[in-house]
Amino acid sequence: MIGRMRAAFTLVECTVAIVLLAILGTAVTTTVQRQGRAYRAAAELSELRDQLSEGAAILASELRALAPGGGDVYPGGMGKNALEFRSAFGFSIACEISGGSILSLPSNSASGAGTRLTWLYKRAEPGNGVYVFDEGSSADLSDDAWVFRTIVSVVPDPAACAAGAFAAARDALSPGFRISLSAALPGTVGAGAPVRFVERVRYALYRSSDNRWYLGYCASSTMTTTCAALQPVSGPYLPPASSPPSAPGGLDFHYVDANGTATTDPLNVARIDIALRGVTYGTATLAGRLAAIPIRDSVRLSVEVRNR
Repeated sequence: MIGRMRAAFTLVECTVAIVLLAILGTAVTTTVQRQGRAYRAAAELSELRDQLSEGAAILASELRALAPGGGDVYPGGMGKNALEFRSAFGFSIACEISGGSILSLPSNSASGAGTRLTWLYKRAEPGNGVYVFDEGSSADLSDDAWVFRTIVSVVPDPAACAAGAFAAARDALSPGFRISLSAALPGTVGAGAPVRFVERVRYALYRSSDNRWYLGYCASSTMTTTCAALQPVSGPYLPPASSPPSAPGGLDFHYVDANGTATTDPLNVARIDIALRGVTYGTATLAGRLAAIPIRDSVRLSVEVRNR
């Protein structure tokens, strides 16, 4: 006798299958959530380290070329979380010096002859400064010096450096310019003298409109005034330390002289130690923690100034 075929699962079998699927679904969901948290934490940490690296690279690049003995670091500009100094933004060669205070400079564009004796990453403006190299009257290095002057005017001039010892005839296709200085240069400064362009800048830790703290930058319109409106260049960072003064903040500068001793004299700075301490925009759950929190990281660097 042929038995009847079973038409469906029993209640017990359905219950067991549902329980097994629920266990499997819970395991999969938990794994996906953990991976998602790990990816978010990795992304937040990567962005944080990129911001720290960017801030460190900017400060290192700016500070290496300082000449503290020449007045590049401003009195009162050496703060724990702020620094004000003269920042170089270009260089050139003086083709001609007229009346001691007017410099003729080659064009900032590559010329028809393929030469380029002027390089500027921003336009020189009245109020900026220049250093002009003075070889002095002796053949040795004892009287060599960089002479600082303020720019009074900048005028394009097709005839500037159109020909002569520092330009080819085809350089007239890229006319140069003339700059007037605030005072005459020493008589020992001659044609061919190197020229460095500088502006007064400030880097500081500041709070932006989003209530976060950033490494801010601004450039002054003159060499004698402090700029006001900071713009963020990297961050966010931890807020400045309030108490005690030695407590870590988002940006800390420490100034050292040639003997390795802390100094407050801008003329004696030989090394600047910098600490940047950042925090992520969002929160993430790290391994071993149940709650999502902002991630913190830091970077330290020491910059020995070249022209001390």
